[in-house]
Amino acid sequence: MQKKNIIDLQTGLNKIEITHEDVGYMSGIFPIARLPVDSYVKNASFQIQTPFGASGGSALVNNNQAIPILYNFSLGYSDNSNYFIQSTATDEENQTEANIAGVNTGPYFNAPVSFDTPLNLNLRADISTRVWATGNNLNTARHVLAGAGTQSAALSFGGYNGSYLATTEEYDGTSWVLSNNLNTARYGLAGAGTQSAALSFGGDNGSYSTTTEEYDGTSWVLSNNLNTARCYLAGAGTQSAALSFGGYNDSNSATTEEYDGTSWVLSNNLNIARNFLAGAGTQTAALSFGGHNGSYLAITEEYDGTSWVLSNNLNTARRYLAGTGTQSAALSFGGSNASYLATTEEYDGTSWVLSNNLNTARGYLAGAGTQSAALSFGGYNGSYFATTEEYNSVDFGSLTKFGNMTLNLAVY
Repeated sequence: MQKKNIIDLQTGLNKIEITHEDVGYMSGIFPIARLPVDSYVKNASFQIQTPFGASGGSALVNNNQAIPILYNFSLGYSDNSNYFIQSTATDEENQTEANIAGVNTGPYFNAPVSFDTPLNLNLRADISTRVWATGNNLNTARHVLAGAGTQSAALSFGGYNGSYLATTEEYDGTSWVLSNNLNTARYGLAGAGTQSAALSFGGDNGSYSTTTEEYDGTSWVLSNNLNTARCYLAGAGTQSAALSFGGYNDSNSATTEEYDGTSWVLSNNLNIARNFLAGAGTQTAALSFGGHNGSYLAITEEYDGTSWVLSNNLNTARRYLAGTGTQSAALSFGGSNASYLATTEEYDGTSWVLSNNLNTARGYLAGAGTQSAALSFGGYNGSYFATTEEYNSVDFGSLTKFGNMTLNLAVY
């Protein structure tokens, strides 16, 4: 193979560079989009159309800056005289490379080693992001409250705003409406379940609480107590199959308890005792993350219904955060690590990835919903908040044939 000079082609708004290296491949760099500040690209797809067929794939590109998203396409030479297209996705500004979901090795060019033929590259990028949008406020501003339910049918209960609160509010996707109070006013409690079948447990109202209450969509009814009194704990699961873990009762707690709809039973402890942590998931597939034990923690642990196993850390260590979702698709947001945070991260069952920030930085907040349709409410960052925010996907649409070109290749 002989090395060729770089060929510069101007096509509309984009300059496309084509190089031919000694190893025998042609590559092009195509700037296809510049996104707004704080945009978070979830998925992009591409297609390369040639006279011999099309090759396509998808890339996961994560960034939190206004940078060009680049796709590098390579036309490679193989020992059997075939040619193939490969690709990578690169963040040019930060010099980091994202993995393609399945590298493509096609179409194959059943052509002689030396050929001269047009190559048309048609690019398509489907760009979407998840962002927080401000919704209608809680009726009662408060912090260290708890939550349950979904984005369109959520429940907030308990908390503190200078007094211990028993306040309960229901959210219908638009507004909060007051409902019947908890039997025991308290803050630093945890919650699980749905708007019509919720569970509240633990907390503090001058002393550490074991109180458990069930909500039926109208009223709260006392149930059997936790085995271990504590506040600043986290929860997961449903009203009839809940999980409580972590917390504080004069020392950091690693205690885990399972609720069967009637009573709590002790299970295996967290690996790291801590308070002001967050949780997500179910009783048999739960997730705990963040917290404090004298230091701000990024710890993540997965529960399989029996034991906790450490997983990959949050990107940002913090306490006073909230969480929602499942063990394989969780969301963490807000918190504090010397300053109040708007940080949002998504968990895919293995690792955490930064997403778009809350509009209002705050800690001591609560959450509900799923990773892709979440709700945050209440909190504190110097004053008590009634703020509500909804987290949803926003589709920026598709960019098609952006950088379309024809290139004559000559390989020797």
